[in-house]
Amino acid sequence: MCLLKRRVGKKEIYGTEVYGKALGIIGLAGLGQRLQNALLVWHEVIAYDPFLSVDKANELGIESVEIKEIFRRFDYITVHAPLTEETRNIINKDSIGMMKQA
Repeated sequence: MCLLKRRVGKKEIYGTEVYGKALGIIGLAGLGQRLQNALLVWHEVIAYDPFLSVDKANELGIESVEIKEIFRRFDYITVHAPLTEETRNIINKDSIGMMKQA
């Protein structure tokens, strides 16, 4: 699996290998949980969801961490949360500043 950085012809594919990279998921309802299931094949999955119980995290085979940990530890972050007052600005200047440098 790779993420394309720019559109190119088939002969000039340039991308980033995500195998072995750390992926954090914010939000594990619906699509986030389906993504988590697919990624368990290749990756250890670590997620943040304020409504996820420890028992449910164990059942899903994931490690549940605090939101700041997601930004500090991961190469890639995927967000699957509705826009609410609690999630508005969850990604902002401060959280981006905590992320790993490329």
